[in-house]
Amino acid sequence: MAVTKIIPIKATVQKAVDYICNPDKTDDELYIDCSNCSPFCAKLEFDFYRYRYNNSVKEYNQGGKAYHQVQSFKPGEVTPELAHKIGKEFAKREFGEKFAYIVTTHIDKEHIHNHIISCAYSTDGSNKYHDGGLKDIYRRRNLSDEICKENGLSVIEYNRKNWQTYKEWQTNKNGTSWKQELKDIIDKNPVIAIIRNISDSDILPYMMSLYHAGLRCFEISISHGNAIEQIHNMKQAMPEDTLIGAGTVLDVQAAEKVLAVGADFILSPSTNAAVLEYCKENMVRLLPGVMTPTDVSVCQEYGFSTLKLFPAGELPMNYNKSLKGPFPGTSYVAVGGVTPQNAIDYFSHGYCGVGIGSALVNKKDLKEKDWDKITEDVKQFYQKLCGQLKEEKVS
Repeated sequence: MAVTKIIPIKATVQKAVDYICNPDKTDDELYIDCSNCSPFCAKLEFDFYRYRYNNSVKEYNQGGKAYHQVQSFKPGEVTPELAHKIGKEFAKREFGEKFAYIVTTHIDKEHIHNHIISCAYSTDGSNKYHDGGLKDIYRRRNLSDEICKENGLSVIEYNRKNWQTYKEWQTNKNGTSWKQELKDIIDKNPVIAIIRNISDSDILPYMMSLYHAGLRCFEISISHGNAIEQIHNMKQAMPEDTLIGAGTVLDVQAAEKVLAVGADFILSPSTNAAVLEYCKENMVRLLPGVMTPTDVSVCQEYGFSTLKLFPAGELPMNYNKSLKGPFPGTSYVAVGGVTPQNAIDYFSHGYCGVGIGSALVNKKDLKEKDWDKITEDVKQFYQKLCGQLKEEKVS
C-alpha cells in the first residue's frame, strides 16, 4: 500500500535534493538513483533544461523548476529494497527517458517512504511536465497502485466521493482521526468568534463575555504583535472546555510558534503547501483558507476536506455548492463578511460553520467595555441561531 503526494518547487531545488539524499536517511546513499542528472549539481542541470525549453518555445517561463513527490508505504509492509524498486519503477513510467529525476528511499523512520524530485522541463527542451490538479492526482495514484499490486502489496480501496489518504484511512479506522476531530469541533461549535486587535487588558473579559453567551470556540488572529502571547495567556485563563485556534498562520514557523503556546487548532487565510504538509505530517488540526477550485484541489491532495471559504462575503452565498460539485465530501466554514444578521443564511446554503469577527459585538459596547451587554446580545443571537439549526435538522 502506498500513498503519493506532489509539491511544486519554485526556488530551493538544491536544498530539496540535499534533503532527500541525506546519507543518514538513505543508508549511506545506498538508496539513491538518478536519471539524466546528478544529485550534486541538480539545480544547475534543471536550470539548463529550463533554459533549453525557453529557447525552444521562444518565451521566458518563470514557472516551477521541479516537482517533489513522496510515496509513503504502510508500516511493516515493505523492505527498503522493495520500496526503492517501486519508487524507481514509478518514476520510470511517470517520466520516461526525457525527464531528469532523482529517486531516494528514506529508512530512518518507522514508515519507509520514497522521495522523487523531477525537473519540470524535458532534457531536450521539447516538453514541460504538467500537474493538472485532481485528474493527475488520480492518474498518479492509479499508477502507484498498479505497481504496488504487481509487487504483491495491498492498496486502499478508492472511492472518488470519499477520498482519504492512508493516514486518514488508518486513523478513521481506529476511531482517532485528528482531521475528523476538527469537523466535530465545528459541528458542536458552529460559530467561531474571531479575536483581532483586542488589548491585553481587555481580551480576558471580552472572551469571558462571549463564553458566558455560549461560545466555546475562538480564533485569535496573529496578525498583530502580541497575539501569540495572548493565545498562551488565554489557554491558561479560560475554562478548560474553551477551544482556542490561531488565525492568520502564513508559514510553518508561525505554526510551530502557536502550537508551542498551546493553540488547539490552526487557521490560514490561504492555501500554503508548506503549512498543509507540516500539519499533515504532524497531525495538526488545520482549517485552511480556500477561494478557488485549485485551492480546494491542493487541500484535498494533502487530505484536508474541512475548509475555510474566505472571503465569503465577496462571493455568492451558494458558492460553496459550486465547489462541492467537483469536490464531494468537502465542508466549508464561511469567514469574511459574516454577521449575526446573515449567519443563518450561510447555514441554509450548506455551510457547516461560520467565523464572525468585529461584527459579532456592538462597537460602542466594546469601547465602553460593557461586558454584560455584550454577553446579553451575543447570547440572544447564538441561542436563536442554534434553535434555527436544530429546527432545520429536524425538518
